[in-house]
Amino acid sequence: MRDEEHLPAILGFLDAIGIRVRVDCFEGEGFLPGILLADGGMLFDPSRVLGAGDLLHEAGHLAVVPARWRGRVGRDADASLRAIQVRDDEPPPPVAAWEAMAIGWSFAAAVHLGIPPEVVFLEGGYLTDRAGDYTFLPGFKADTRDPAVARLRRAGTICSLRTGRARYAIAPLMAGGMTGRTAALSDLPDNGLPPYPAMARWLAA
Repeated sequence: MRDEEHLPAILGFLDAIGIRVRVDCFEGEGFLPGILLADGGMLFDPSRVLGAGDLLHEAGHLAVVPARWRGRVGRDADASLRAIQVRDDEPPPPVAAWEAMAIGWSFAAAVHLGIPPEVVFLEGGYLTDRAGDYTFLPGFKADTRDPAVARLRRAGTICSLRTGRARYAIAPLMAGGMTGRTAALSDLPDNGLPPYPAMARWLAA
């Protein structure tokens, strides 16, 4: 596991905010290797997890989900949420919105813990294009994207979050009452909360 030295701090933080994490050798795979979302918490197999930062990203998926749905999120967070919203007769937001919130949340968590954001956005992770659309890459292979371009996009994602310009991630977190606007997003209404990446609450209501 990459960045294993940060694992104790990450696990302690998740426990403190109320996200249950249990070490388990489970069958099959979740969306990320070695991590499985189940019953509002996570199972993780240290022998299969690629990097400690993946725990923060997957925790972000649980954290930004409304409390009434959190315990019903399963193996694939996006698919679970779409199914829940259909059953509850609520219009689903775009899948990219849930992903963007999890990305924004995990960056804020890394800052809070004093962990380099590269731990969360490890190579082979999430990249964004100019429209804010995300694509998960299991690795930088010759038949997917140029590794040099991938690294630049990764750096751009981190920079946009660090400077508070990442509207795609920050605006929905603001709308959920989890953080406040940044100086770079002064056109958004002020909700009176501390500016991102400070979080007024770590779990959505």
